[in-house]
Amino acid sequence: MGQCEKMENKKYVYVVLSQTPTKFGRLIRNRTNTKYNHASISFDENMEQLYSFGRAQHSVPVKAGLVKEFRERFSLNQIDYVACKVYKIPVSKEDYYHGLEIVNDIMSDPDGYLYNLFSVLTYPMFHGFSTYKTFTCVEFTAHMLKCMNVKWKSNRPDCKYMPEQLGEELEEWYHYEGNLLDVLEPSPEESEFYFEKPNYFTKTWISIWVLLRLGYRKMRYL
Repeated sequence: MGQCEKMENKKYVYVVLSQTPTKFGRLIRNRTNTKYNHASISFDENMEQLYSFGRAQHSVPVKAGLVKEFRERFSLNQIDYVACKVYKIPVSKEDYYHGLEIVNDIMSDPDGYLYNLFSVLTYPMFHGFSTYKTFTCVEFTAHMLKCMNVKWKSNRPDCKYMPEQLGEELEEWYHYEGNLLDVLEPSPEESEFYFEKPNYFTKTWISIWVLLRLGYRKMRYL
């Protein structure tokens, strides 16, 4: 394959490590003594196709899964600076589109993927564990990269990474560090749903149901 053909066959994905201004995000950073607590993956430089595992609505923390991320999720309409570090990673066209297919498959999965909450909460003790059809933000990002045949030195399981540990593996592809909000465009339609506040009974029922589903998946698929 000639040089021109190689260039034509190349695409890029972007891994974004960031600080989330939530109480949970600050707790993770304080407990782990790290700068970044969140990981996302984008299929374009402008972050219009930016995905991660996180909460679907801000006021219901356990209601979480694969989400498309946007400016207001990171700023909470309260701050104007979100620290981030971005890695620009080359992949083949075939792997690039395979990655998009995986995102679509997870989004449309009839069982619904969940956030691997128990793994995060017990990380200081167990250092991460996998659960059927669940991911943390960094677990999902590492999984996507491996599915797109991105190679790095460590061979630890996806669930064993913290965001900055994954960043260390990707350092050769460092691209940018600064304010994530300088890159992201506002998304008023999506943010309207994100900031909705279900009533107390709805939030309680949703939380109980999600926790039961997580517990079942962990026990059923041991």
